[in-house]
Amino acid sequence: MLICRNVKVDGRRTSLRMEPELWDAAQDIAQRRAMTIHSLLTEIDQTRGEAHLTGALRVYIVGYYRRLVRGLDSYGMTRAVERAMPAGATIQ
Repeated sequence: MLICRNVKVDGRRTSLRMEPELWDAAQDIAQRRAMTIHSLLTEIDQTRGEAHLTGALRVYIVGYYRRLVRGLDSYGMTRAVERAMPAGATIQ
């Protein structure tokens, strides 16, 4: 199910449709960066090139969490979790 939300990007109103999990992730990232979702979207809009804003936001979300996991990897934190998991189990 997609959720449509009205947002302001660089002072103009627009609407984006995404899955609830991606909206939650975008809000989480904005809070972690001490900014509004509108400010985050404006930043992404200014660097997205020819990509659609929704697609650029999805790519940004994946990249943000991948960088976060790499940071944890550098301290051995995620690898320790993976080693402690039973064979075939996945992190959800």
